[in-house]
Amino acid sequence: MSQITEITRRDIYDLFHDGYYISEWHSELIKYPYYGNTDKLLAFYTYIADSFGANMNSWLGRITRDTNVNGSAMPVDLLINFAQDYAERGYNHDTIKRIFSVNREVRLSDIQS
Repeated sequence: MSQITEITRRDIYDLFHDGYYISEWHSELIKYPYYGNTDKLLAFYTYIADSFGANMNSWLGRITRDTNVNGSAMPVDLLINFAQDYAERGYNHDTIKRIFSVNREVRLSDIQS
């Protein structure tokens, strides 16, 4: 995130917020609908992948500092366990937010507590 300039961040925000015009054949406003298109602030985020590099935790820390949004990284096998236990354990939004806001790679102990 620190490699993206403030101008680029604003441009990306404007693109998603306002769309852009294409005038190749005719003038048309193109909007980018995306999941979570809302006025609400992002509560948390998580990266899902098979595995992560050794510097993932420091990268997550930088993202948190740059965005003021807590997040995490979760291995896909752990996500599958989490999803299978979801109903049985009765996870609610606060629990999910706590798990996905640890600002590091999620561990099995995080979803079992």
